[in-house]
Formats: sequence, structure tokens, C-alpha cells
Amino acid sequence: MFREVIIGLINVFMGVDIFEILANGRTEVEKLGKALLTTASALLVLGTLFAQKQHRANILLIWLTSSLIYFGTHFYSIRKCYSCTCTSLWIYAILLVCMTAVIYKAYTKELEKSKDKKSSVGEKQPTPTAPEESHPPIYNSIIPQVHVY
Repeated sequence: MFREVIIGLINVFMGVDIFEILANGRTEVEKLGKALLTTASALLVLGTLFAQKQHRANILLIWLTSSLIYFGTHFYSIRKCYSCTCTSLWIYAILLVCMTAVIYKAYTKELEKSKDKKSSVGEKQPTPTAPEESHPPIYNSIIPQVHVY
């Protein structure tokens, strides 16, 4: 739980880029990807802290999807970067890969928990609500006889 909060906060601060560690969005595509990842990271932080357990896996999946989109925009920006040294961009890319692996591990744990819950609920035998009769009536006698003249 705390790992997801820390990862979300790191990405929010990297997205806001207060200290200008990363170059400010060389392309419009990267700016869009950075905005998407920053929003998804804020959702990850708030979802981890305040969301119900049933929504936790969906929040992790949203973050994983947005990080995948950001990877594409980030590498596109690195490819377009000719005039500068892209060391900070590569370091952030490697750090983001590690963060994605941690979030994916948490996502698989959430899926296993939900499967265990569903299987434990399915194993219970339902108790009958109506009393069972030892000799039920024959169905031929229940069917009404309709005669057309």
C-alpha cells in the first residue's frame, strides 16, 4: 500500500517538475503523456488511500495503462532529442520501468485476492429455505386439464 503511494507521489512530482530535472516536454505528444501519467498517479495516491478494496485493482490497471502510454511518448521524445544529453530522461525511463514492475506485482496480488474471495464464496453450500417433502406430488396431477368442445 505504501509503495503505491510513494510511486504515485514520485510521478506527481516528476510530472509537475518543480526543479526542472526533466526537460519541459520537448514535443506536444510528451506533454500529453506527462499530463496523463500525472493525473493517473494522483488517482493512484488517492485511490490507494481512500478507495474501497473492490476498486483497487481497477485503479492499478488505470495507472499501468497510462504508464504504458507515457512510455511511448517518452521514448518518442528521447528519439527526437538531438541537441541535448538525454541522461536524465533515460534515468527516469529506467526508474519508471521499475515502478511499473512494482505496481504490476501489486495488481496481480489484488487479482489473486479477488479470485480467492470468489472461490471461498462459491464453496459454501446453500441452505434450503423451504422444508423438503419426502413424497412430492406427481406433476401429472398438478397440470390442469383443459378440454375444448
